[in-house]
Amino acid sequence: MSSKVWLITGSSSSLGSEFVKAALDPGGKRIATVPQVDTIAIYETRDTGASTMLIDVTATQRELNDIANKAVSVYGQIEVLVSNAGYTQFGTVEETSHVDWFRKFNTNDFGALNTTSSFLPHLRSNKSGTIVFIGSMVAWDGVPTVGAYCASEALLYTEGVECVNDVVEGEKDIAGKE
Repeated sequence: MSSKVWLITGSSSSLGSEFVKAALDPGGKRIATVPQVDTIAIYETRDTGASTMLIDVTATQRELNDIANKAVSVYGQIEVLVSNAGYTQFGTVEETSHVDWFRKFNTNDFGALNTTSSFLPHLRSNKSGTIVFIGSMVAWDGVPTVGAYCASEALLYTEGVECVNDVVEGEKDIAGKE
């Protein structure tokens, strides 16, 4: 890893926590984000040296834009956005309610896209940046009793990420113009 400024969503456990540790070497600056205040308290006791912020990826776009501005003010820029927030939900397809399906897609898919939208103006103004979407193998090979999780991963991580990347690249010359 390099000494870039990283913002990592979903940093409170697992892979997100490992990204925070990896971004430390050699001297990377990072902002670890978590969705709940009590998670920040636990996270800060790990002595990782990361700045921490609350971020709910299901917040409104206005709130996410404000969070992006606040995050950029910590180190003056964000160079790498790692979209790792998400969760697994167990239950058969017929046992999973409409509300549960909505929450799953809102967090795992729309949360990733809306968070990316909030940081794109900053990345564009720097004319540089990396966006990393973290996914799961279940996007390509579903697993019984986690149907909602498999579907949400497939939406964003199969052709979805490639399409979003193509669109963002194509928009770089027209962004901000009327």
